[in-house]
Amino acid sequence: MKNGSYDVWLYFSENYHNKANERSFDVKINGVTKLSGFDIYSEAGGSFKEFAKFFPVEVTDGLITIATTGHKDVATINGISV
Repeated sequence: MKNGSYDVWLYFSENYHNKANERSFDVKINGVTKLSGFDIYSEAGGSFKEFAKFFPVEVTDGLITIATTGHKDVATINGISV
């Protein structure tokens, strides 16, 4: 990948839990925390409701690295586009 500015979209849907605060996690892109204590259910307003989050990212080493850290249950991202 060439160095430069990119638009990173992360797609989510809570397809397992049916109430808030059952899953929470952090998301880092290229070492920068973009989401902290993220709860898909709360953000979407329920189960099986898809939505996307957009993040501008600057690439300086030819890579986009996405890392998650689960706080409660496992982190889940349903799709990624750049």
